[in-house]
Amino acid sequence: MFVDDSELQAFADQLETAADRTLDAAESVMEAGVRRIRGTARQMIRGQIRGRYLPHYPNSITHETTRETDAVVGEVGPEIGRRQGGMGRGVEFGSVHTGPRPHMLPAGDAEEPRLADQLAAVAIRVLR
Repeated sequence: MFVDDSELQAFADQLETAADRTLDAAESVMEAGVRRIRGTARQMIRGQIRGRYLPHYPNSITHETTRETDAVVGEVGPEIGRRQGGMGRGVEFGSVHTGPRPHMLPAGDAEEPRLADQLAAVAIRVLR
């Protein structure tokens, strides 16, 4: 008995190519999204602190996009190794002595629908 699986193999090859193209496009979309979150968070916190204290904190907010085997990961927030970057949690949520100054969560919340729509569009475009 002979089974011709050439069409199945061709389909599998197409799916693999589609996955690679999807990750390529998703990486670009994610990079732009986390960059916008970083910019919005910096702008929001600068408006709240007005340079009175934590003058270096806004510049500690960084972003990074990494591509893993089957996923793209975007990370944005204050970088502990940067000047005043370790203050992020206290700035965002407040402390015993200061009130919260939300900027990271609202920036992420504002970007989330746009990023989700763009990632969905990538998947649809690649799978067509």
